[in-house]
Amino acid sequence: KIATPEDKREALEAIETYIESLGDPGYSHPYTEYARRSVELADELLLNAIFDANPRMAGVDRSKPYNLAAEEQVQVAWGYDGEFFGIAVCDPFGRMTSETVLDYVSRNQSVEDILNSPSAGLGLKFILERAHQVVTNVRQSQVTEVIALAKFVNRMLEFENTKKSFYFFADADKDVDSDAKV
Repeated sequence: KIATPEDKREALEAIETYIESLGDPGYSHPYTEYARRSVELADELLLNAIFDANPRMAGVDRSKPYNLAAEEQVQVAWGYDGEFFGIAVCDPFGRMTSETVLDYVSRNQSVEDILNSPSAGLGLKFILERAHQVVTNVRQSQVTEVIALAKFVNRMLEFENTKKSFYFFADADKDVDSDAKV
């Protein structure tokens, strides 16, 4: 569980170490680059869960220390099946809506357009650029789980050209707080 910046840092370091250990030390492979990208992806997922999903943390300076209460803590898990590396992040709020997500997924916006919009959405754009598949599960007012999968292949060009997909599942959207930012 993630409650403090130290918890987040330790999780990110563990992800990096894990991915770097997947490659054969005597073979030229992109695992160092995969580790860098996966840590950036995990960091963005965690920042969204800690600051955007949590109403108490909205507007808090992300560079300042924080200590989430037990009921606010974020969970992170990761694994690799030999083809896909997956990161799952869960927050206990369930505030993300399909309208918010689909708005950003359906529009091909520039980074500048996103930065000038009321709910930036830059984090979602970044997540969708770093992952090949993103699955979001929301149980209204209870939990949001975002699972990001990246296909690890031997050539970065193949990695860059892998098709992407996005899935959003929710038990109900009608009363979810639409101010949640992704």
